[in-house]
Amino acid sequence: AEEVSHQVAALTARAEAAELEAADLRDRVEAMELAAAAAMEATTRAEAAEAEASSLRAQAAELQSRLEADTDAKASLDASQEEIASLRKQVDAATSRAEGETGELSARLQEAEARALDLQSRADE
Repeated sequence: AEEVSHQVAALTARAEAAELEAADLRDRVEAMELAAAAAMEATTRAEAAEAEASSLRAQAAELQSRLEADTDAKASLDASQEEIASLRKQVDAATSRAEGETGELSARLQEAEARALDLQSRADE
């Protein structure tokens, strides 16, 4: 009976140890499940961050393209303004020449009219 009592005590001790080990394993499983859930959440967040980064890269590329287009347009505008300034100078020079020629032609016309009047008055005499 004493030996049976020892065996019962030993089995009881082993059963308690097994229950403690089972509880420890359940705690470990629960911790692993929490870690797995945290890992999945982190993966989801990482995927969202990658998608956002991709979107931001696309926006940056679009802005860079616009900047380049704006720079090209500015250069074209500057060239056009330079061409306009050159044409204005040419127009001013042509206008000055035309005004000079008009003045010279006006003077010649007056001389010719004066000679015609003089010839007319001589012819009338």
